[in-house]
Amino acid sequence: MPSYSSPSPRRELVDRLLLRLAPSLNLQVRPAGRHLYQVQLDGRELLAMTLVRSSDYWRQRLHLATGPSIQLVICQRHDSILPLEVLDLLAGRSYDRYTAPLWFEQSHRRRVAGTRMIVLGGLLCGLNEWYEAVERFPASTRRRYRAELRRLMQRRPGRPLSFSCSNP
Repeated sequence: MPSYSSPSPRRELVDRLLLRLAPSLNLQVRPAGRHLYQVQLDGRELLAMTLVRSSDYWRQRLHLATGPSIQLVICQRHDSILPLEVLDLLAGRSYDRYTAPLWFEQSHRRRVAGTRMIVLGGLLCGLNEWYEAVERFPASTRRRYRAELRRLMQRRPGRPLSFSCSNP
């Protein structure tokens, strides 16, 4: 799992991929800090953070972090529901807030590999449809999701995550 204290080679690749694909995606990108960018998207200036997967937003507890308000997540693969806009570089597609990835919608919400973080993302965003869906799961599965939800809502031990932006 990528860490903010040490450089992640995969995350560095996402940064390079963003800079290479920006012209073809009609993006104007300016570095604003480590893995932070000022991005002009559809005439709006947004502060964006690059991640390998969109689910890293939850795994790394960015929803609990202090610092500038991130408005856009730019990731290599969108695999969770976020309360932010998401730009999936591999698919070349942007997603609105609280939107599941297109591959999940096309699978008709069947239980397939990789859907765990989508369900958890819906729960962490507070979307009622996901709470209702989890209630229909078997009891042992409900317990696992609730335990994971509690774990993701707590800070990790150690120094709190914070990041700064050179051009807020």
